[in-house]
Amino acid sequence: MIEPPVYTVIFSEKSGNRAEDGDVGWLIARSYPDVKNRLDERQREELRKIAVRAILRRALRSLGPTKRSAKLRRDSYRFGADEIDLEATCERIIGKPDYRAEDIVVETREQKKLACALMVDTSLSMAGEKLAVAAVGASMLAIELREDSYAVVTFNSQARVVKAMGQRKDVRQVISDLLETNAFGYTDMEEGLRAGLSQLERATSGERLGIIITDGKCSEGFHPEKVALGFPKLCVIMVESPHSDAGTCSLLAELGRGRVYRVKDYLQIPGAIRKLLSDFA
Repeated sequence: MIEPPVYTVIFSEKSGNRAEDGDVGWLIARSYPDVKNRLDERQREELRKIAVRAILRRALRSLGPTKRSAKLRRDSYRFGADEIDLEATCERIIGKPDYRAEDIVVETREQKKLACALMVDTSLSMAGEKLAVAAVGASMLAIELREDSYAVVTFNSQARVVKAMGQRKDVRQVISDLLETNAFGYTDMEEGLRAGLSQLERATSGERLGIIITDGKCSEGFHPEKVALGFPKLCVIMVESPHSDAGTCSLLAELGRGRVYRVKDYLQIPGAIRKLLSDFA
């Protein structure tokens, strides 16, 4: 069990963060990136487990009943098909003295295959509890896509691959690794985009989509637009702040043939990802 002083640290220092709907786990997840370095290893592990569970719950709640787009295909009957196309079947069998199973036309919905690279700004301007919200976004991709068809990259002065394209990695470990990321340094968006594009190029099939979460402010790597041109599709989730650069975000999305999704508060990031998946996936 976790000793009371640990909770005292979290609730006293993060008193501005009220638990939503009594969700203490989510409050711990949001607070964890800021307090983790002052905990001993046992306390840190226990709180991280609570945070991971809370983030997964929040991801499932954020996704809701959204369905990804699917392509409708008509074919001869086979076991497990979604439903029979009565009109097409009648056209096939009309005038025939008898008919076989293969004369029955069925409709099958094939979900679009999508590979996605999520790039998360972890510079000082995107520090703290924003990491927990970014972890919710990564969890949403893990739930919606196949385990081997998404990648997660963090970047500040350097880029780091948290989960590689094609890698089989449990989503709980991905969340844990994101929570353990230390936000610091400058913002080299060019390096972050380059790492994300490299991961997308490893995808073996399907459409390819890059998503970058940032405030758009570059302090290193001043030519991200050159890398944005290489993306088949690049969307920007722009966290608005007094320091955000809307011009850079719009340019990256335009060059990447994608869109900008503005959020006034980082807690709106999961909603933006849900909308993005509905639009492109």
